[in-house]
Amino acid sequence: MKIIGRIFEKPYLAVLLTLVVAVLCFLPSDSLPPSELTFMDKIQHFLAFAALSFCWRATGQSFIAVLIGLLLYAIFIEIVQFNLPPSFKRSFDYFDIVADCVGALIGLLTYWVVRSVFPGLVTTKTRQ
Repeated sequence: MKIIGRIFEKPYLAVLLTLVVAVLCFLPSDSLPPSELTFMDKIQHFLAFAALSFCWRATGQSFIAVLIGLLLYAIFIEIVQFNLPPSFKRSFDYFDIVADCVGALIGLLTYWVVRSVFPGLVTTKTRQ
């Protein structure tokens, strides 16, 4: 259990995941696998930001810092997508930001549950 806790203490996993999300969001949509589900894009945003918030909270960042940071990150992603060339088939979508925020909240809730059930698994200290 201590090995898993140490993985989350340092921000390496959170930084890596943040970069992977950015790359996936900025790729042309044609280069991503197609989906039959209508709301698959929103589900992907939700899951990505749930994982991001869990990882960033596990590094010791405060609840508010993670939530505000990921809200700004979600807005940044949508602004970049809005400014990408039309050939990328990416656009600004308010519902992506909503999915990101809901995912971030669920990730933070999941962190709290995991920390409560497995106290030694993730850190409980908050950085100032």
